[in-house]
Amino acid sequence: MPSGYIGTYTGDASKGIYAFEIQNGRMKIELAAECENPSYLTLSPDGKNLYAVVETQSRSGQNGGAVRAYARDAAGGLRFLGEQLTLGKDPCHLSTDFEGRFLFCANYSEGTCSVFPIEEGGALGPMVKEIVHTGHGPNPARQERAHVHQCQLTPDGQALVLCDLGLDQVVFYDFKPGRGVGECIKRLSLPGGVGPRHAALAPGGALYVLSELESEVLVFDDWRKQEPRLVQRIPLLDSPNPEQTGAAIRLTPDGGQILATVRGADSLNLLDIEPDGRLKRVQRENSGGLWPRDAAFSPDGSLLLCANQMDDSVCLRRRREGRLLPVEEKAFVGNPCCILWA
Repeated sequence: MPSGYIGTYTGDASKGIYAFEIQNGRMKIELAAECENPSYLTLSPDGKNLYAVVETQSRSGQNGGAVRAYARDAAGGLRFLGEQLTLGKDPCHLSTDFEGRFLFCANYSEGTCSVFPIEEGGALGPMVKEIVHTGHGPNPARQERAHVHQCQLTPDGQALVLCDLGLDQVVFYDFKPGRGVGECIKRLSLPGGVGPRHAALAPGGALYVLSELESEVLVFDDWRKQEPRLVQRIPLLDSPNPEQTGAAIRLTPDGGQILATVRGADSLNLLDIEPDGRLKRVQRENSGGLWPRDAAFSPDGSLLLCANQMDDSVCLRRRREGRLLPVEEKAFVGNPCCILWA
């Protein structure tokens, strides 16, 4: 039975992390754990633990937010293991290394990335490294300082990659399994003002960067090169609109397509990956709601779940023969902003 979790912004309509199950095309959603602003979620490589950001500007009287660890039981229930402070404002993205020994956390408003050790049983130790970015971009309203928005390892596990919306850069840091994050090894500079939000790295080398501020996908030939080359820019809007911003980018599990969402335009954009790594647009669909902050494919790629933050909805679609079918099911949870299949 397909299942997983939904991260939210909390308030009157939401209390934390929600679990979902899909059976016969119908969704069941229930509260799995109370938590303040768990706006991004990730699993340990073995699936036994779930990690969540606490997206705040201060926590326990200190600057920044926190990261939380949970143990998962056989039914998908969550047991709280503890939290650690990020010491960086507004943590917004999480990932682990492939061995499940380190957790990486991007702190948007601080322009930093916090690194935590993962202990036996999945609990987190105190932060062991803080990566700090400085500088600004040409957009004074959105790029007044560094804004680290995503952190993930390259598919070969040899580098930690940070998307910095404020600097118009994708920055690579050396990573040694078991030892952790080292020094910066290269900086990929993007056209000024695009505001890179998230990136998808293909195992074959292509790098796909989603621009939040310009709502386009930038394609680089090979992230393994010291100087990857920009080979394509795919606009996701018919004309630029500052009120319509790129949000999520996902590779399909089979590696054959890219999905990108645009908030404001409320669109899902499906693009084929050509043999040379370039993209070809094949479909643009309405997200089924307002402000599609996140969308993710089921592990087999046959289902897509989209989180529409502004109308408190999650919409389920099927993917068949490389195309998205109409909305099959729509359910409601307050301020959904992250989809995690488990």
